[in-house]
Amino acid sequence: MVNHKKELAKDPAKSKSLPLTEAEMKQLTELAREAVGFNKERGDTLNVANAPFTPIEKDIIPDAPFWADAELMATLKEVVKYLLFAGLIFWLWTRLLKPMLGKLMETTSSPRSDTTNSDTIDSTVPDDPSHMPQMMYEDKLAAARDLAKKDPKVVASIVKGWMDGGEPAK
Repeated sequence: MVNHKKELAKDPAKSKSLPLTEAEMKQLTELAREAVGFNKERGDTLNVANAPFTPIEKDIIPDAPFWADAELMATLKEVVKYLLFAGLIFWLWTRLLKPMLGKLMETTSSPRSDTTNSDTIDSTVPDDPSHMPQMMYEDKLAAARDLAKKDPKVVASIVKGWMDGGEPAK
């Protein structure tokens, strides 16, 4: 069986199928006989026919929208999961760990004074209570003892405030 030849046109939809000529059929028959080793004495026969083959028409399936693709949606869910995890790590780093490490580095880099010289103690104990959390425990304890020695009334008012439940004194 040999398919018809296609006559090509500029528009693929307008191209048509034409049968082979007698000369082309004879040439194909001779070619096939040589290819299979045709021998008339053995009783071999060979027939070449020309017929149009019907092309298989492809079904045109419209493209589905991207949100209907299950594989794409699964991939997007994984990407969003990793992005949320990375955002959480970034938030933890910038809001919690980095400030804590900065405070830790400030406290470890500040010089500690173990001398009992009053000038040295006064220079290491800040007057501003906002610096108190940055000092080490021993420094805080030494500052509290120094404050109790210098001004016992302040210590008494602090203890009284604790006993009153944090209410201001009248």
